[in-house]
Amino acid sequence: DITVPNVSLFEMVLGEAPKRGDAIAMADGISGRTITYAQLLDQIRRVAAGLAARGVRKGDVVSIWSPNLPEWPAAFFGAVRIGAIVHTSNPVSTPEELAFQLADGGVKLLITVNALADKAKAAIAESKRGIELVTFDETPGLPTLASIMVDAEPPAVPIDPANDIAALPYSSGTTGLPKGVMLVHRSIVAQLKQIDAIESVDMPALLGVLPFFHIYGMVIIMMHGLMRGAAIVTMPKFEFEPFLKVLSTWPITSAHIVPPIVVALGKHPLVDNYKFPHLKYIFSGAAPLGPELTEAVEKRLNIKIRLGYGMTEASPATHYTVAGEERVGTVGKLMPSTEGR
Repeated sequence: DITVPNVSLFEMVLGEAPKRGDAIAMADGISGRTITYAQLLDQIRRVAAGLAARGVRKGDVVSIWSPNLPEWPAAFFGAVRIGAIVHTSNPVSTPEELAFQLADGGVKLLITVNALADKAKAAIAESKRGIELVTFDETPGLPTLASIMVDAEPPAVPIDPANDIAALPYSSGTTGLPKGVMLVHRSIVAQLKQIDAIESVDMPALLGVLPFFHIYGMVIIMMHGLMRGAAIVTMPKFEFEPFLKVLSTWPITSAHIVPPIVVALGKHPLVDNYKFPHLKYIFSGAAPLGPELTEAVEKRLNIKIRLGYGMTEASPATHYTVAGEERVGTVGKLMPSTEGR
């Protein structure tokens, strides 16, 4: 069992960050652009102050509708730091799908990218809510995240970890429309403690190709990586050769991916053109992975594949394969402080 500290999510993930200074926190795998831990903390502070100046208050919902970018956690934690709730949605959603979530979640401000700005405007119009639109990158006629930042201390907002919602991801909607999953600070803090208690692999860098809007990318990669002091190397979308380059050049010892990418690693001829000197493990989740493919990829790359299982409502992992305890075709053991039936 683990003990869950009574702290906010911001404190849990970035409490140790001030000691890390010039170490890389976020990097763009394509351009090589980096953000240090000191810069990330400064961005979060200024985003938090900027959102507060725009009238975002505790309990208000801020939406992030964007592919993975190095600035993604600055937007997320800037909102969470002042007690706001972050709604996340798939960037390939249609304006109609997004409009439903914006209305259902009661969103006040939406942060997106230039490429999605027109769709975002259409979704806001359809949601019939007065939602302010901000973009990460330059977009004519719209404020950027950088332009709304305010160089001031954000308001000190008391957080009740057991009751205050931090994240509002929308689950797949298998039996109807997607549903907003209300994850309080304590849920995610508990999950981070659960992973930390059993994850023995040293992770100097983590691959951020899985989307941060999804609970797997958000918590297991982005949050746990920042908590551990890793460099998170983002990719805005999955493209095979750039993915192989990132995997070969960054010190990624354990790569978090999903089964379709494992298939490519097992079968694509391009893989033979690259060496992966740091890679020891692949961690796969979100869908089943068969034993034959697992064994083929382990042999080809001389690594071990670990699996996990979870659901958005569990923040997300309930089962996890610990390094050294791999069993092909199984999702691992129950997480600490978890009961199964």
